[in-house]
Amino acid sequence: MSGQRIYLDHNATSALRPEVCNAMVEAFELSGNPSSVHEEGRRARGLIEDAREKLAALVKATPKQVIFTSGGTEANNMVLGQLWGGIITSATEHDSVLAPAAKSAAKQAILPVDHNGLINHERLTELLEEFASTGGPILVSVQMANNETGVLQDLARVRVKAPRADRRGRGAHP
Repeated sequence: MSGQRIYLDHNATSALRPEVCNAMVEAFELSGNPSSVHEEGRRARGLIEDAREKLAALVKATPKQVIFTSGGTEANNMVLGQLWGGIITSATEHDSVLAPAAKSAAKQAILPVDHNGLINHERLTELLEEFASTGGPILVSVQMANNETGVLQDLARVRVKAPRADRRGRGAHP
């Protein structure tokens, strides 16, 4: 063995690509409140809106559908804090999903996983049918890649079961 270490914990963090690092340095060198109308503020706002447009194009969304947060926990709290008729989570969800879901007034269920950590798709179908009577939108939260085990869920299969959101951005979401 050569003694050279190989980093494999990419679920926790990964090294930045040089182009990402360069873009971040460029952004850090800007000074200006993006909410201000002066030149520095407009330049900062332009950088944010350019990033929003590029990200929207990447995920086939509109720029208005892209919301930036400080991280996953804030994003999860923002989504789970909405008025849901039902929330379905997997048993292996991150606590940043499970904790705010538990505080919600929505009808709730936790999808069991098998010995391989994969969700029970038959149970998901049953829960979606059961939750349809809540009268409100249903949130389905299934972690694509588990940060502890590395298990990958079949989100395409979840998407088929959970209907897409309506035009107001509400409904069941994989």
